[in-house]
Amino acid sequence: MLNPFATTYTPSATSQKPSHNQPQKRVKNKKKKNTVKQTPAFDDSFNKEAKFITIEAAIDPIQKHTVDTHQSIEHGYERYIEWINKSLRVYDTVTLVGMNNAIVDVISIVTILQNRKIGIYDDVETFSMDSMDKTNRLICCIQVKLHPY
Repeated sequence: MLNPFATTYTPSATSQKPSHNQPQKRVKNKKKKNTVKQTPAFDDSFNKEAKFITIEAAIDPIQKHTVDTHQSIEHGYERYIEWINKSLRVYDTVTLVGMNNAIVDVISIVTILQNRKIGIYDDVETFSMDSMDKTNRLICCIQVKLHPY
């Protein structure tokens, strides 16, 4: 699953394991704090128009946004729809590729784009390709060429 925010949990001090022969002692250390950091993993990609967009994993259906102190929730497809909409304003054709579990998401996004009169598909192809790892498994793909409505 492609998650727009990678959450990294980093304890600031290393924990020590007590030995089996020694009694466990609780040590209070004010300097030891746990930090949770949210960093955008690929958030910048959504800000740039693209002629070719690949979705490699299923899209998370819930996307949380924080503006000032207000949190809102929207469907995970919305940022892809906005990205494709911006891209269709710049390019005549935008190619959308979905791989494995993201094939369903690509079909849903194309349907939404047509219903909202943002874009229309011209060509659909299905294909498979070899994975780059040692598993020698095939990756199923769908490719859809989109044009502005």
